[in-house]
Order: sequence, then structure tokens, then C-alpha cells
Amino acid sequence: MYADRQTDRQTDRGVCPGSLQPAAILHDQVTKKCFTALIGNAELTPKQWEQATLPISFGGFGMSSLEGISRFAFLSSWSHSLKNLPKRFLSLESHVNTIFSSCKEKGSISYQLHQSLDEDQDLSEVVSNTKKLQHRLTNTSDQLAINRLSDNSSQKDSARLKSLQGKGAGAWLNTIPSTEKLALSHNKFILAASMRLGIPVQYPEWITKCDCGRPLEINGSDADGFHLLTCKTGGGPVWTHDSMMSVWSECLSSLHLPHKCEPRDRYTSSNNRPDILVLDSETGSNIELDVALAHPWASDILARAAATAGSAALRREELKLNKYKKERLPGGYSPAVVPLVFEHFGRWGERAMDYLKSLSTGWRDENGRTNVAEFKTL
Repeated sequence: MYADRQTDRQTDRGVCPGSLQPAAILHDQVTKKCFTALIGNAELTPKQWEQATLPISFGGFGMSSLEGISRFAFLSSWSHSLKNLPKRFLSLESHVNTIFSSCKEKGSISYQLHQSLDEDQDLSEVVSNTKKLQHRLTNTSDQLAINRLSDNSSQKDSARLKSLQGKGAGAWLNTIPSTEKLALSHNKFILAASMRLGIPVQYPEWITKCDCGRPLEINGSDADGFHLLTCKTGGGPVWTHDSMMSVWSECLSSLHLPHKCEPRDRYTSSNNRPDILVLDSETGSNIELDVALAHPWASDILARAAATAGSAALRREELKLNKYKKERLPGGYSPAVVPLVFEHFGRWGERAMDYLKSLSTGWRDENGRTNVAEFKTL
């Protein structure tokens, strides 16, 4: 399916968008049908499908609409053909105006593209710069689309869309299932896809209530899965936290870094204990890692998360640092604490990402070579 889509993107560059439109519409309909089957035949709203067509880095699934990109591909192809013929560019300008004739209609992508230009720019100037033209036009269109989806959504959906655009939030979609640990079962894929798109979660028939005793309104307020993920009595947060801690421990083991999980009696003045203590026998500068998950929909952070991306992770990082702020090690030293925070939609906290980078730069494979991309799959 991926190879076919790449071929389509190459062949649509030299075809007039008007001639391609019927085939493009059919292509998009078939793509949507296949994608819907993959996520459990859920009925997608127009907004959810539009999100799915966006790149993974914008919170989508990369199911690009051929109808949407055909105009940009055609413009790019013609611009490259005419880049050495500046005197002929005036004829291209008239063609540009024809292609973007809908720009007078407020709300259209063409109109928004015009609005996104600087005051002293016009579309002809943008098109005349042929370097990565299709990418630049498509990227602008995608950015406008995700902004529009976010601005015209509820607080919860806005917070979800902003969280999905963070670093690491779409890593699971790019991961090659080369080992059993990196593979997702079909049911887990459906669950992850549903949460990503805001589709009601498909609960197994035997799940009718949480362990806390609360009946679940599967087709109502609990359709988003929020309660099961965040109810401490139900065990969701504990299971997720322990799973994340286990993954980090495996990562450190693969780097041959000595560490201890949940060390006891670390502090005499409190019961605080890090999730992982990374031991450095050479320098004695041990690092304490504390894993945490933050949900952007929590009542005390929802408004901020809907307005500013990464707010949930940032707040949890601050809480973790404050937790150890007054702690002292033997000798009166303050502990070196790194909060490893992740939002439930996949976004990494800044400190977790920085720590991962610090590990990857010092990692060497069996041949002594540094390969950050390979390290991240460990």
C-alpha cells in the first residue's frame, strides 16, 4: 500500500489537476476504506479523516489525500520545468491564478495559503523558488489544517491534537516491528489509533466497570478511555508506569549501564525513592530517574494543555523536581534527578528527550560506531 502511494505521488506531478480529480477522489475513497478496516471499521467523522490524512508529525497517520496534494505537485513540476526560462514565467503566473481560483473563497486552503504569505509576497514569488516547492506548499497546507482542527474543537480535542504534535508522540507508527517487543497486536493498534483520532474506544464485552466499582458508560462519558487510564484504584496508572520503568531499565541494560530499580532507604528523612538509580562508579555522580505519566485531560491542567502544547508534561516535571528539592544525600549533597515524563497521547517531556539524547551520543555499537537512530530502537 505504501509503495503504491509513493508511485501515485510521482505520477500526479505532471498531470493537470482537473484531469486527475476523478481518479484522485477514487484513490482517496479506497485509501479511506482500507484505513478504516485497519482501525476496526470505526465510522470516521470528516474531522477525524482530515486528521488521519495529515503527516505523523502533525498528529495524523500520513494518509495524504491525492486530491489535496495534486495541485501542489503539478505546480512544483511546472516550476522546475520553467526554472531556466524566466521569460516564460509570466505564462506560468496565469496558470497559477487558474489553479488557485478558489482563493477568493474564505476558508478554502488556497485562500489560507494566500493569507499565510508575507505582505510583500505573492504566490508567484513563492512558486518561482522551486527548491522543495511541493514540500513547502504541502507543509503550509498541513499546518493550516491542524490549526483549524485545533481551533474549532473542544478543549479535550484541542489538548489531544496539541499533545500529538510533540516529539515522540508518533514514534510507534514509524517503528519497524523487527522484534516481538516492537510489534503491536491488532487490538492494541486499534486502541492506540482510536485514542489518537478521538474515536470511541472499543471495550471488550467483559469490561463493564472499573475495579474502583464505578460502572463504565461505554457509549457515553467513558468512551474516551480516560477513566481507566487515570484511575489509581483501577490500576491503570500503576501498570502503565511500571511498564515504562521496565522499558527504561531494559534500555539501560542494553547500554551496559549499572542501575537499580526502586532502591530503598535512599533518604532517611522521607519515603521518597526514585524509580531507577543509574550508578556511575567512576565519577560517583549517580543519576536518579523518576518515571511519570501525565494526561492532558486532567481537570487541573486541561485548560492549559488546550492552549499550550506540552503543558501537562511540563507541569509533571516541575512536580517531580519539587518532590526531591529538599532531599539531601549523605554529605549534604542534592540528588541529581531527571524526571522522565510522558503524556498519555505519546508526547515526551523535554527532560526525558534530553536524557535520551545524552545516552545516545555516548552509545557505541559492537563495532564502536555511534548510531542514534539504531539506539532509539533498543
